[in-house]
Amino acid sequence: MLLFDDLRQLATETMNKFRRDRLWYGEGHPQEVVCRYGTQTVTRDSFKRLKPGNWLNDEVINAFLYLLQAQQDEHVFDQGNRAMTLFLNTFFLEKLCSSQGENFDNTVTWWSRRRPVVTSGMVKHIFVPQNLNNNHWVCYLMDVERRQITYWDSLGGSGCKKIFDSLVRYWDMLENHTKVVHHGTTGNVILVNWKYVDDSSSTFRQSNSDDCGVFVCALAMATALGNEYASVTQSYISTFREKIAEALMTGTIL
Repeated sequence: MLLFDDLRQLATETMNKFRRDRLWYGEGHPQEVVCRYGTQTVTRDSFKRLKPGNWLNDEVINAFLYLLQAQQDEHVFDQGNRAMTLFLNTFFLEKLCSSQGENFDNTVTWWSRRRPVVTSGMVKHIFVPQNLNNNHWVCYLMDVERRQITYWDSLGGSGCKKIFDSLVRYWDMLENHTKVVHHGTTGNVILVNWKYVDDSSSTFRQSNSDDCGVFVCALAMATALGNEYASVTQSYISTFREKIAEALMTGTIL
């Protein structure tokens, strides 16, 4: 016999599935905003990309990362935990890597204002998604305690040295509360203390052409849960689209 709580959970799951299917298959204007979290909005057209066989866009990924950040922050401060992950959105890396000299300093300053907790000593990891040529999603994970940057590409590609350099300079500027001295891509001594790990060849390989964005979201979730990366497989990804959809509908992830 089902207990009351079991029945309530079943009813909630049924309602969420109904709402999801209505958004996926129902009629409505493509640009209708179906959910909004902070400054992140998701339109009906973007939400439909969560159906299997579709490539995720910035709206879906950024909204999911926003929710992940908000709920993780709440958990961290409520529990008194002194370690957390900073989830940057999909526009950060493009802006950072296109900035040079004084513009680089200004970019870092602007983003640090948006995330003041970065300089509080609480950050353990920084999760950075990237859109490659508007046709593939990859991500970098900065481990600021171990001074290591890991690159993940679910198609097995290689990371970019310029991005590695830019991320190290980004953290150095935040950590030292000062402007970075720009000596070129190889001349700055801060790069020596960091290790770059390309982990794309051994894990997280997608078996199609459209799940890369879902892999990025799943890796972000695994990071928030404490490095549970072994669970991120193609079979897991097939159901994780539903997890993202439910999170966007309910505003709850963890």
